[in-house]
Amino acid sequence: MSPNFSKIKGLKLLLFLVFIIEKIIYINTGTSCEPGYYKTTYACAPCSSGYYSNEKDMLSCEGCPAGTYSDTGSSTCIPCPAGTYSKESSSYCIPCPAGEYSDKEGSTKCNSCEEGTYSKSGSTECEKCKAGTFSWRSSSTCIPCPAGSYSTHNGSPSCVSCPKGTISYLGYSQCNPCPEGTYSDETGSHCIPCPAGQYASTKGSYECLECPSGTYSDSGASSCVKCRVGTYSNGGDSICIPCPEGKYSTSGSSFCLTCAAGTYSWLKASLCRKCPPGTYSNYGSSYCF
Repeated sequence: MSPNFSKIKGLKLLLFLVFIIEKIIYINTGTSCEPGYYKTTYACAPCSSGYYSNEKDMLSCEGCPAGTYSDTGSSTCIPCPAGTYSKESSSYCIPCPAGEYSDKEGSTKCNSCEEGTYSKSGSTECEKCKAGTFSWRSSSTCIPCPAGSYSTHNGSPSCVSCPKGTISYLGYSQCNPCPEGTYSDETGSHCIPCPAGQYASTKGSYECLECPSGTYSDSGASSCVKCRVGTYSNGGDSICIPCPEGKYSTSGSSFCLTCAAGTYSWLKASLCRKCPPGTYSNYGSSYCF
């Protein structure tokens, strides 16, 4: 080993020893560092944000625990306010995301909103969904009940299907009965007019009934109308049928009667007429001979 190399190595060792001695002297006899600061070789340095020192002359700063934060030069960490949270060594608190909340100071995490509730960002509690709406877990908004369903109270986790004979529209808190002359099927999203030849006489019908023989109805009828004289109908008819020649009927007839011998009738007759003297007719005639 050369003499020059040994000299260089010895000089480096000497400088290192001088550095250590100076640091020991500074720590023991140098300027005192207040809380919120820590000692460096030649000065007091403030703790970085997210860190703190709570005693004098500390050689390093400690990270703030989760649920707290600090600014630069802090001697203590501040608990995060409700509605926020933080991780370790944080310089700020993070608002709880929408659909979550924290209801106390110093939270290290946020809690999920339960079904039937919701929250906006930075919330300290979850709010109940209003009647006519619902929500899933961790929801940021409430969802209107679809047409054909409803929710009657605040905080509903789901909507209930409307029973037959009733309907609801988007966001309804109750189902309404279908008016007379209409009915609803299992979807419950709209009322359907009764077809011609049928009727629904009460509110909340889930089916329409056939008009009885001798009556008829138009579409959307709440009752059936009697057939006029000279006409008739079968069950479930939408019109009354004229009686043919040689027959007749009274009001509300389900069939036409045949004219007796010695009488006659024309189309849509309400009665049979007697043949004039000197004439005659057969059974079911439309004229006399």
